[in-house]
Amino acid sequence: HYRLVVKEVGIPLYKFKNGRQLVSIILDCLEAHEDAYLKAGVIHRDISCGNLLMLPREEPSGDTVYEGLLVDWELSKRMDPESKTPGEPDRRGTWQFMSVNALNNPTKPILIPDELESFFHALLWFAIRWLPHNCSNVSYFMRDYFDAGETANYKDYYCNSVKQSTIAGAHLFTFTNAPLHFLGCPPPKQNSEGRSVRSLTSSALPSNWVKAPPVCVEALKWPEADLHPIDALFTELLLWFGAYYQLPKLPENIPPPILHLKKPTNARDRRRFEQYQQMRASDSHWHSTSMAKSLKQHRAAVEQRAKKLESHRAMAELLFEWLYAAEVWPEDDKQPDQFVQHSDQEDSEKDEETAEKPVVGSSSKRGALHEGPFSDSARKRLRTTPTSQA
Repeated sequence: HYRLVVKEVGIPLYKFKNGRQLVSIILDCLEAHEDAYLKAGVIHRDISCGNLLMLPREEPSGDTVYEGLLVDWELSKRMDPESKTPGEPDRRGTWQFMSVNALNNPTKPILIPDELESFFHALLWFAIRWLPHNCSNVSYFMRDYFDAGETANYKDYYCNSVKQSTIAGAHLFTFTNAPLHFLGCPPPKQNSEGRSVRSLTSSALPSNWVKAPPVCVEALKWPEADLHPIDALFTELLLWFGAYYQLPKLPENIPPPILHLKKPTNARDRRRFEQYQQMRASDSHWHSTSMAKSLKQHRAAVEQRAKKLESHRAMAELLFEWLYAAEVWPEDDKQPDQFVQHSDQEDSEKDEETAEKPVVGSSSKRGALHEGPFSDSARKRLRTTPTSQA
């Protein structure tokens, strides 16, 4: 065992002021990760909510500014200079924030795309708890997306289907399978049946909404003007990760399909057949060539998006551009913690008793991600990290 005393005293990131500051801190930590990789050949391998801190710094003017601090490098590894991979391939990190690839391939070395995906999961972890959105039950979402795992023998656990389908399909969904959107202001609260519990004429509803629908608020179509800027960040990043997972499944060489046509016997189909034969004769590149061209264009677009995850730069530039976009970030968008440990009606009294308890532990690995401990099965999933807090 060893102890290190450091000069900097960080503040847990869940104390961020607003969404803009949250993204700013994430960007600082991403750039610190990039510097460690490029300058020292070290990869962190444990990006998680507890390892992203805010560091206060006083300006000459007397104002206090906050910078990002990436901590807890005990699982980091120096990269192999020849292969550009960590020398010891194994599954390391905190379950909730590990990439789909890392969870499904325990012996796979952690690479830059895996680390960038962990930054994505961490950003989502903070956003779903403290920023406005249309998910009515955050505890269910966090259980299904972050905590759950798939197993066939109750010994070896792998990535759950919700996280896997989100990343591979490039779309966020609520626990009721409605599209998940982050909003500029909170939507009306809903009861257990999914209906609003206050007037549906609230200004929090979409600007183009006229009549209250009979379905839950989650099903509403939110105009772009009502969306939070972080919603666009998630949308773009998911396109990159989706392409990254889709690319290995696409064939590199796509030959044009060879179809052997048989002339129909009935008069109607024979006339159509002859008509299409004439069309094909007038354009020798009709159909087969156009289809192959379309498939090649699709692969090229997927390759272009997946390439953005080969280094830190594209993600850092995306965060930077949105961070400094003029007049798009709400100033007071942070909400009270929307995570509820016990959502069942019979546990409401217990909720009231524990409402005063803190919901985020310290930056120690032995803290809890959510209020209260994990179940035994959840602990088993944390293969090399014995507890839930990064």
